[in-house]
Amino acid sequence: MKVVVLFGPPGAGKGTQASFLASRLGAKHVSTGGLLREQIASKSPLGCRIKALVEAGSLVDDATLFEALAATVAELSVESDSILVLDGVPRTESQVSLLEASLSARSLHVDKVLYISAPVQKLVARFVKRWACKGCGTVFAFDTAQAAESAACATCGAKSSMFRRADDAPETVERRFRVYEEETLPVIAIYRARDLLVEIDGLESPEHVYARVVSEVFLK
Repeated sequence: MKVVVLFGPPGAGKGTQASFLASRLGAKHVSTGGLLREQIASKSPLGCRIKALVEAGSLVDDATLFEALAATVAELSVESDSILVLDGVPRTESQVSLLEASLSARSLHVDKVLYISAPVQKLVARFVKRWACKGCGTVFAFDTAQAAESAACATCGAKSSMFRRADDAPETVERRFRVYEEETLPVIAIYRARDLLVEIDGLESPEHVYARVVSEVFLK
């Protein structure tokens, strides 16, 4: 099994590429949020612990998060042609060694780290144009608020259903970038020093980025 870690600042398209790898190549996509939701849905003792933390409004600590990751990895088939895509893990320097321990229990290691990068100012501009449909959740880009508010959803047909997510508000976007730079850029530096990091231009079209991602995944 190949283990691929995806990095990218908010809005760079990391989630889109992870979805492509899962749907087109059958990769196992593990995101932090998805990992915790899966454990909660399983109603296992670990899942019940996570649910209690979430419902109490507490952050899930690293030890619990990586216990959940270890449980997920333990269930995976590790055939040589399978792919595990990690999205959102590791997020901090301290999580790098925790990830290594979780993977080594199955004789796995990080094979490739793909950093989908883009200038911050370009990404902020993307967020300004980003609107979502209340009916189906599909995300669209509109140049003005007036255009968004008058548009019908091209996916479900709902009218006057466009709204701007709280995560996409300018002040929230700025905070997300600050957190990303403070926590994640040092992790990228670690993998760059280990010669595992490949940087990919996130401003290209999603299909062009995907072509590059796939070529790197299968490059020995």
